Amino acid sequence: MNNLVSYIDFKKIDVRVGTIISAQINNKLDKPSIILKIDFGKEIGIKKSSAQLISNYNKEKLINKQIAAVLNFEPKQIGNLISDLCYAIIDQAGDLGVIVIDIIETPYLIVGWAGFLCLFAVGLASFNSFQEWFNKNRSTISGLVYTAALLGVWHFYWQEKVISYEAVFHSVLMTLLIVWRLRISTGKSPS
Repeated sequence: MNNLVSYIDFKKIDVRVGTIISAQINNKLDKPSIILKIDFGKEIGIKKSSAQLISNYNKEKLINKQIAAVLNFEPKQIGNLISDLCYAIIDQAGDLGVIVIDIIETPYLIVGWAGFLCLFAVGLASFNSFQEWFNKNRSTISGLVYTAALLGVWHFYWQEKVISYEAVFHSVLMTLLIVWRLRISTGKSPS
């Protein structure tokens, strides 16, 4: 792993929680984003940042949300905006209803989680107690792997909302690997 951060450097990071007081859509960038104004209290004041949250959040629903952000990064030029901070996470305050609505409103998350759950089920097969079942159900395990791969590519396309070279590369690679594997499993030699 490259670019490891030392503990001394980590201690320099100033993470604070603020409240989003304003959210405006910015369509002037390559990837549309939302300009956030975040109130960090009297000591720090109001800071602004640009966040690519349009696919995840309605701008009105961001108002009054708590957000954790790193305040002591150098300001960064993002299109026509100087961003004062780097946000880390938006707090849903454990409100299951809000979390479920967020997931429903961002269907690529459902596809991504479905792929993750397929891989999780495959991972369960590695436990000794599941070995016998695994040996009897290899085709089910293979089916879960293929499904997870396809869902992963679908999730990637849906999340990006544009067809990029990376997405096309992953799609072609996944298709070739699945076709190759299916040919092997049906007894035909791969060409």
